[in-house]
Amino acid sequence: MQTVVFRQSGTLRDGSLRIPVRANEVYAACDGFCRSNAALMAPVQVHAAQLPAVWDAEALSSLAAQPGQELRVLIVNGFGTGYGDLILGSTALERLHQEIRKRGKTPEIDFLIREGRASTYREVFKRNPYVRRIHSGVLPLHELRHYDWVFSNEHILFDADFPSSHMGDFFMRRLGLSIEDPPIPKLYPDPKRLKSTLKEVRRIRDSHRGERFAVLNFFASTLRAIPEFVWKDWIEAFAVDYRVVLIGAQGNERRVQQFISGLDSGLRNRVHDLSAVTARSFDALIGILDDLADLVITPDTSVMHVAGALRKSCVGVFFSIDPALRIRDYPSVQAFCPEAFRNSRFWGKSHLSSAENKVLALDPEYVALWRAIDPESVKRRFRLI
Repeated sequence: MQTVVFRQSGTLRDGSLRIPVRANEVYAACDGFCRSNAALMAPVQVHAAQLPAVWDAEALSSLAAQPGQELRVLIVNGFGTGYGDLILGSTALERLHQEIRKRGKTPEIDFLIREGRASTYREVFKRNPYVRRIHSGVLPLHELRHYDWVFSNEHILFDADFPSSHMGDFFMRRLGLSIEDPPIPKLYPDPKRLKSTLKEVRRIRDSHRGERFAVLNFFASTLRAIPEFVWKDWIEAFAVDYRVVLIGAQGNERRVQQFISGLDSGLRNRVHDLSAVTARSFDALIGILDDLADLVITPDTSVMHVAGALRKSCVGVFFSIDPALRIRDYPSVQAFCPEAFRNSRFWGKSHLSSAENKVLALDPEYVALWRAIDPESVKRRFRLI
C-alpha cells in the first residue's frame, strides 16, 4: 500500500511527514514543542512516489482510485484543544467523509492526539459517526503503513490564516476541502449520560412550572471571561424575568458556590447552581442546555458552541475576538460586542500579553470597559434572535 502524506497546504518535502518521532514511535505534540524543537521533528519516509504539491479534490480522487474498499486517514494533532474547536472541526470531518464516499470508498478516519488532550476528543467524538478511533499519545511507526493518508496538523497556532479565519473553514482548507455550503455543526451525546443529567434538570423544571430559565456562564480563558465584579449586576437583570442557572467548567464549582452565598436571600432564591453538574462531562452540559435553557448567556467558549449546535437562543459575549469568526454557522446565536471592546487595547488578543496586565481586575481600562456595560443591553440582543 502507498501511503500519501499531506502536511498543511504548501509543498511537501521529498514525500516525508515531519512529526515528532522517538524510539520508532510517532507521537502527537503541542504546537510549542513542534516549534521550539524543530531539530527533533524527524522526517518519516513513508513512500518514494511523487506526491501532489497541494492536497485537493484531484489528489483525493487519485488516492481513491487505489485498490481496496476502505480509505484510511490518520489526522495527527487533530483540530485544536478546546471543545469549541472540535465542534467546528467536526464539520471538516463530515465534509471529508462525504468527499471520500463520493469517490466510492468507505472512510475510516482516526486521530492521534497528544496525552492530556485525548480525553477531550473522546468526549466530543466518542459517538461521532465520522470518527473510527482516537489514539492517545504515541503510535508505533510501522502503524503508519495501515493508513492511505496521514495528515499532520501541527503548528495551527502559527498558521498565518489562523487568527483571521472561521474555524470550520480553517480546518476544511487545511484538509484541502471546499468551504462552499459547509455542514452544520452537530452534537452526538451519550444517551446514558444524558439520562442522569435530565433527572436533575427536570426536578428543577417541575419545581418551577411556568417559569423560564436563563443559563449564565461567566467562565472562559483569560480575556474572554466575564469578570466577577459584574456578575451580580447581570444576574439581577436576568432574574427579573427568568430563574437564573449558573454553570461552569471543572474547577469553578467552589467559586460559584462562594459567590452565590454572598447574594441577598431574595436574589439567591432566584438562582440555581448547576456548576457541579456541568463540570462532570461534556454530555452533562449538553443535557442542561437542551432541556432547561430558554436562553443562554456566555462568553465565546464551548457553552456558546453547544448552544449554537442545539439551536438555543444565545447571546455570545465577545470581548476580544471578532464574532464573525465564531458564530456564522449558528443562526440562534447573537453577538454582543460593543464598539468600545473593539477599540480597546485588548482587541485581537486571546490571553494576557504583558507583565503589567497580569491582574485584569485591577486594570483601569479593563474595569471601565465592563463597568460601562448595561446588562439590559445584553437582554435586548435576544429580541433579535
